[in-house]
Amino acid sequence: MRNLFGQNGIWQHRRLLWRLTINDMKTKYNNTVLGFIWSLLNPILTMLVLYFIFINFRSREPHYALFLLTGIISYRFFTQGSSATLRSIIAKSSIVENYAIPREILVLSAALSSFISFFLEFTVLVPLVMIVTGVLSWFAFVFPLIHIIYFLFIYGLGLLLASIYPYFRDLGQIWSIVTQLGFFACPIIYSIDILPENILPYYMLNPMANFIIMYREIIISGEMPGLWNFLYVILAGVIIVFIGSLVFKHLQRRFVEVI
Repeated sequence: MRNLFGQNGIWQHRRLLWRLTINDMKTKYNNTVLGFIWSLLNPILTMLVLYFIFINFRSREPHYALFLLTGIISYRFFTQGSSATLRSIIAKSSIVENYAIPREILVLSAALSSFISFFLEFTVLVPLVMIVTGVLSWFAFVFPLIHIIYFLFIYGLGLLLASIYPYFRDLGQIWSIVTQLGFFACPIIYSIDILPENILPYYMLNPMANFIIMYREIIISGEMPGLWNFLYVILAGVIIVFIGSLVFKHLQRRFVEVI
C-alpha cells in the first residue's frame, strides 16, 4: 500500500502515469494509416481464418463466429498486455536511470494502455452480439468487474515478467512461444465440453480459461458466471500481484546496472 499511496507512491505520480499510458497507446499505432482500427481488424481477420479452418466446430456452437471472436479478443489482452509489461522497464530505460519515481509506474502504464485497448475492442463486439443474437443480457453489466480483475492479473504477471527480463533477455523469446502455445491450451477454438471429465478440473486451474469462459457466459449466453469462477480468478489475481510485487521489489535494486 505504501508503494501506492506513500510519499513517493504511484498515486503521487498519477499524472505521469496517465501521460505514459497515453504515450504507450500513441506509440503502438505510430506511423500507421488506420491506427486503432488495426486493433479491431486483427481479431476479426483472425476469427475469419479460424472460422473456416475449424469448420467442424461450428455445429457445436450456435454462434461460433462470436464464440471465436470473444475468445480471440480475450486472449489478445493476455498476449499484448503481458508482452508490453515484460519490456516496459527496458523500453523506458532512460526514465529508470534518470528519474526517482516508483518503477512500478512503467509496468502499470503498459498494462493500462493494453487495458484500454482491450475494453474498446470489447465495446465494439457488443453491437455484433446484439445483431447476431438479437439480445444483450443485463448480466453484461458485470463485464467491467471481470475486466478489472483481469487487469489486476495482467498487472501482477507484468510485474513478475518485467522484473526478470532485464536480467534474462531470452525471456522475451520464451514468452512469445509460451503465449503461442497458450492459445491452443485455452478454450478459444473449442468449447470445454469436448474435454474428458477427468481432465477438466485440472484444465480449469488455468485462470485464462476461466476469464474466457466468463466473458462468453456474460456476453453471448447471457448467463451469470458461477461464484466459484469469480472467487478463483480473484484469488489468482491477488496471488500473482503479491508474488509479482515481491519479486519486482527485490530485483529492481539492480535495474540501473543491468539495463
